[in-house]
Amino acid sequence: MALFKANTILTIIFGIGLYASAIGSYTIIFFTWRILRSIDTNQIFTNSNIFSLNMIKLLGYSIAAIYMLMIPSILALSDDGRSSTLGMFFVNIFLIGLGITIGVFAQLLKRICSKITKFQIENELTI
Repeated sequence: MALFKANTILTIIFGIGLYASAIGSYTIIFFTWRILRSIDTNQIFTNSNIFSLNMIKLLGYSIAAIYMLMIPSILALSDDGRSSTLGMFFVNIFLIGLGITIGVFAQLLKRICSKITKFQIENELTI
């Protein structure tokens, strides 16, 4: 009976983690779409884009953290003696790396965008 409850709780944690990462992924897509729309209107270096890049960075790190917290539940749920445990573990590690990569790249773009915005404001003030 205790094993059934533990597997049920781990399944619920796994489902919540998947839904949370899906919501984060769709939010990243929304902010990316916002950035692309502002690029189409030739408003590339704005505070709105800096905010969007900051949100993408935070969401990328959040997705990585969600998958890090899901490692024990994935290992416990797939610990049935088959070789699928290793594959699920490597998929989880790949998703963690993907979230960190998205966060680092968004941080890099945010720094570049904020420096260019700062130089653009200084240039407008000197002319």
